[in-house]
Amino acid sequence: MKSSALLRTKFLVPQPATDRLLRPHLTEWVESQLDKRLILLSAPPGYGKTTLLADFLSASPLPAAWIQLDATDSDPSVFLAYLIEAVHRMQDEGEMNIGHAAQTLLEDAHASISPHQILTVLINELTETLLNPWLLVLEDYHFIASPVVHQLVDMLLENGPATLHIILSTRADPPLPWPA
Repeated sequence: MKSSALLRTKFLVPQPATDRLLRPHLTEWVESQLDKRLILLSAPPGYGKTTLLADFLSASPLPAAWIQLDATDSDPSVFLAYLIEAVHRMQDEGEMNIGHAAQTLLEDAHASISPHQILTVLINELTETLLNPWLLVLEDYHFIASPVVHQLVDMLLENGPATLHIILSTRADPPLPWPA
């Protein structure tokens, strides 16, 4: 899927409203969790998950890739296309084109490559290139219904570079394997 076919607004971090309720203790809590691979924000609609993340990211010095998920992202190919493009957008001008090899595989209609193999290529690219901490925010993860996409996220959690921190924002706890 070419990046021009992707909805660009899905990569935009919402701008915090000027009349919002500031919750510095919650943004500090998110920051204190950055030693962990996964930060889960799970609450019903209207509890301020998106506002909290927007406030946190506006104050954070870490680079962040943001994806506003919807039901179409349950397709593994669509999910991977958005993931690769989010990483592209996080890069500064002049940096290597991280994800290029994974995107080439994803776009090759004749290749019989599984989503897991494409993610393996992306993880290798990320591991070789992104040496400093960075964030991946998956907003509205409750829209993901595909077991394959859940497996991809689990694979990213298990095998992604040590510099990666994933923040899942959701209305319901995701069906990911939790440590015992």
